[in-house]
Amino acid sequence: MGRRKHARSRFRALLHEVEFVKGHDGFLRGKPEPELIFATYAQDDENISLLQTSRRTLEIQGGFPCVTSLPNRLVINARVPRWARQIALLCLAVENDGGTDASTLTAALAEPSAWKTRARDSSIAAPFALDELSVLRPTPAPTAMQVRLTFAGEEMAQVCKVDDWIAAALILLDARRAAGDTWIMRLLSDDRKNDWKAKMELRL
Repeated sequence: MGRRKHARSRFRALLHEVEFVKGHDGFLRGKPEPELIFATYAQDDENISLLQTSRRTLEIQGGFPCVTSLPNRLVINARVPRWARQIALLCLAVENDGGTDASTLTAALAEPSAWKTRARDSSIAAPFALDELSVLRPTPAPTAMQVRLTFAGEEMAQVCKVDDWIAAALILLDARRAAGDTWIMRLLSDDRKNDWKAKMELRL
């Protein structure tokens, strides 16, 4: 696809649907109340800027598996600064159990240097801070990276005091090239009792 040379572009992320392959909210606690938290960052070799965050609470319809359809639901609509070399889209998944953890996580995303990430299936790879991700290559479509996160040195299960942590996924895009792909962000809990797949469309 062609390289952009002139005016700033906009980055748009649309959440079309979420497939709940599995869902679990603990013993006698009923169905989960899934919530997705999105954050997008602009980066180059020296700078990172949080462009936008958003949250979406999803309704479970029927038993599992099931699909919640959200046609053309815009979750990110942000102007990309001219200096940006890379766009990072991070998705955090929690079960909202009436706590404030989702709000705390959303606010904390404004501190990218306090977050560390590494590939979910890697036990030896050194973690990267969110403000160091520019050294990584763009993510090949159509599958987002499944990642593990820590905030201020704590695992997500410890950060979330009431709401249950599920998983996180990450997509890195070249900010200098046009994009219009469909992606799958798989959000699989460590105990594998929750397995959610978010179908996204990213436009740049």
